[in-house]
Amino acid sequence: SDLCIAAVYLSAHKRRRATLWERVLNAFGRTRMIEIKNLNKTYDNKNKALKNINIHIEQGEFVFIMGRSGSGKSTLMKILLKEVEPTSGQVIVNDMELGKMPRRYVPKYRKMLGVVFQDFRLLKHMTVYENVAFAQRVLGLPVRKIKENVPAMLRQVGLSSKYKSYPDQLSGGEQQRVAIARALINNPVVLLADEPTGNLDAHNSMEIMGLLELINRRGTTVVVVTHSHEIVERMGKRVITIDRGTVISDEVMPPWDYGELQVDELHTRHGESGQDLGWYGGNGSVVLPEREEEPGREQAFHEPGNEKTVPFHELSKRHKRGRKRGKQG
Repeated sequence: SDLCIAAVYLSAHKRRRATLWERVLNAFGRTRMIEIKNLNKTYDNKNKALKNINIHIEQGEFVFIMGRSGSGKSTLMKILLKEVEPTSGQVIVNDMELGKMPRRYVPKYRKMLGVVFQDFRLLKHMTVYENVAFAQRVLGLPVRKIKENVPAMLRQVGLSSKYKSYPDQLSGGEQQRVAIARALINNPVVLLADEPTGNLDAHNSMEIMGLLELINRRGTTVVVVTHSHEIVERMGKRVITIDRGTVISDEVMPPWDYGELQVDELHTRHGESGQDLGWYGGNGSVVLPEREEEPGREQAFHEPGNEKTVPFHELSKRHKRGRKRGKQG
């Protein structure tokens, strides 16, 4: 069949899998995952948080929702989670209209969603394994299935060696990966991430975004609320900007020029002992982009005979050495 041919075509072109998958979805028709029509929300204090919002998000999309503090993006997330009811308008998620949903169905609806928060919201008295397993225990899954699913999920987020650790023994980036594993363990149709990098430094932030990119490539619709322009620019995804409760732009950002990746997937690699081996795919390296306007930096990163290929975790150190040489010169 045509779909089988498309699958073979994708497997033969792994290095451009995300782009090709977009083409296949467009060719055979995409399912609309989130549809928001004429949405308004006015709080009791007469504050108009959302004004006539219209947003459509297709299945398998990766979308950023940008906005300053108080712009209305958090209210939109709460409406999607059925924590807040809109004043008027329609919200349809996976063909379910939230406004007509009986209260008794809300828990079942929320099980379809994976949610990641800025403050991680891990249970401090539970280990990494127990935090992720808890999401399946509340669904009543058999212990045998939980013992199969949790280790597999921890491997995906690079935390197999940390399964006995408690949250206060982890870095911020590791805690957020636990939160992502917990959000994904029940195979949600949509992953909602509310400022997932707000408490992380730049390196850990890009690790988390690389992991979300990998999750999206596997078919999950990902919606990220953020105020970080740098992350949005680097990711090169669709960006919906909200200001004072109104959508003021909806555009696809051009991808950041990292150069051509030498790998099939982009996420964070961790060794068996838990050490960070860098932002990577299969071999832990990226080919750096040409930067003719900054010869000092290009010289500092150049690896003769190796096509300028270096491990990602070496970039910051080599960049600093290059800057020092420039100042001395």
